[in-house]
Amino acid sequence: MANPNWTLGVSGNPNGRPTGPRDKKYRKYQIQAEEEKLEDPVLFQHRKLSDESIDIAVRASIASNISSYYYPKWGTVSPPPTPIYNENPFTLPPPTTIEQAKENISTLVAKLANSEVDHATFDRLIAGNVAMVNALLGQDKLAYAHGEVGDTTISILGGLDPPPRNEHFDASP
Repeated sequence: MANPNWTLGVSGNPNGRPTGPRDKKYRKYQIQAEEEKLEDPVLFQHRKLSDESIDIAVRASIASNISSYYYPKWGTVSPPPTPIYNENPFTLPPPTTIEQAKENISTLVAKLANSEVDHATFDRLIAGNVAMVNALLGQDKLAYAHGEVGDTTISILGGLDPPPRNEHFDASP
């Protein structure tokens, strides 16, 4: 149902929105910036951010306004965590086999649990070892698909116990 007070093509506010800030509490800061002839509003807002005589809510709004100028790519994402600098460096051998990559991953998990390595480094090193495992598996799959099968000997170590000897039944040959 249409609004009877509304007419198509006729503005409800023929004068338009008044110029200046929408919020009256910011008007005095706009006037002050114009009086000081500040050309860069970000620098002006940065100075006002450190002025403790301004209400904390206004300063929080100022910080929100200028944060995109200082950290344009971050947006609302928090900065990365501070890296942990390891006083006891460690080396991981380059994984040339799947077993070596597994050993590297278990070493990294232990170091992360003991806070000897930060999460970013851990993630990077784990990703490198996982990529190597995937490459080794892909190489084996490709070789198998082309009939380049290596050693296919199956070795069973141990096996079953010999059957028990029974006086009524002798299983020996």
